[in-house]
Amino acid sequence: MEQNLAAWMINGGTREDPHAARDRAQLHAFLESRRTARAGQLGLIARIRQFVQPNTACQDPATCPA
Repeated sequence: MEQNLAAWMINGGTREDPHAARDRAQLHAFLESRRTARAGQLGLIARIRQFVQPNTACQDPATCPA
């Protein structure tokens, strides 16, 4: 058996570094915020297109001229 592997097993195997775990969580949160920001921009573009395009059907029958 290799000496480094035995020392690793005696030491308790893998131990997660709290700093690395925090960095990983912050990276995931950052990437998720960027993903939702891009989705929000697409929603903004769709809202602008709805505003610019003429509406053929009257939404509220009380205000419809016909």
